[in-house]
Amino acid sequence: MGVRPDALRAVDLPLLESMMLQALARLSVAKKLGSVCFRASAMLEVASGYLNEHSLSNASAAIGLMWKSWELLGTIVKVGEYLRKLETDFLEAKGIGADVIELEANLSSVQADFRSAETEPLLNAVSARIGNLSVAVQRAVAEALIEQATEMIAAAKGLGINTSRHEIFLQRATEEFLKGNYGPARLFTNYPLSLRSQLAERDSGVALGLVLILALLAKKRESK
Repeated sequence: MGVRPDALRAVDLPLLESMMLQALARLSVAKKLGSVCFRASAMLEVASGYLNEHSLSNASAAIGLMWKSWELLGTIVKVGEYLRKLETDFLEAKGIGADVIELEANLSSVQADFRSAETEPLLNAVSARIGNLSVAVQRAVAEALIEQATEMIAAAKGLGINTSRHEIFLQRATEEFLKGNYGPARLFTNYPLSLRSQLAERDSGVALGLVLILALLAKKRESK
């Protein structure tokens, strides 16, 4: 990384202390995301020791340690946020009814490896696994929604609802799914899944009809 001459400034203790506070703030974020941060914490502890000397004699060493920890923690936070998104996707998948039981073991393994990963190669490996698992979850979600859309269309047909347009969207969803385009596949299921509201209205109408019939029968019995 190059240094702009116009960006250079004299190093003093307040500046070093400000750098330390920023690094500690990033350390806190990384820990909240689940990383143990042993290596970064150790570097910052040594750097803090230099600062406590109230001297600039070891300023270069303190700056070097803070910079290394800052860069490392930046990668940890990035991967941790990626993992947090995956965890949210798992919760959503379960809510939708997608079958992600077998994938949960992989998620637990990735979470464990992320906690102790403190080198670029290890963090990159964890990031790649998160990516693969994210695709698997997207696939499970798209598959579940296609199944639900298929069931909705069958139920709607049974009630005499015209589903010709819904079937076109379902076909497109299936085609995208087979291509591995799980995001578009999911979007194409939105329209056939909208049949759910029509089916609910039909069900409520039938239920209301039954209530009225039962009420009329009760009145007839009372009049006898």
